[in-house]
Amino acid sequence: MSEAELLEKLRNIDPVALANLLNPNPGKLHELSVFVPKPTMQQKVRAAAWISGMGIHQAGVDTQARLMWPLTKFSELDVSREAARTLGGALVALVGALPPQQIEQIWIDQGERLSFVDEFASLDDKSRYQAE
Repeated sequence: MSEAELLEKLRNIDPVALANLLNPNPGKLHELSVFVPKPTMQQKVRAAAWISGMGIHQAGVDTQARLMWPLTKFSELDVSREAARTLGGALVALVGALPPQQIEQIWIDQGERLSFVDEFASLDDKSRYQAE
């Protein structure tokens, strides 16, 4: 296989498959042996927020199980991914319900916050040495 063919295959690789290749350890596996009642959407979003904010290792199995319901067998990597998907979906839905002027204000506020970031500090070490 030529270098060009290899580069083309790498460009087309599925990001999830790549993440699994880079991190083959899915973390601790859980297989629930207790009954978990069906959670409400609010409970699932709350669990996703806790897991995303505090980290998978700070979340108990009950919190993870609430998010992953109805699955009874899952890995920590599965839980982390589902937390991101759940929060992302909920936030997209909430933003979609906002009036346009409020969405515009969010963009303006973010732009103002990010305008104070030192552009030089965001360069990686290699680029920094080239810039000096």
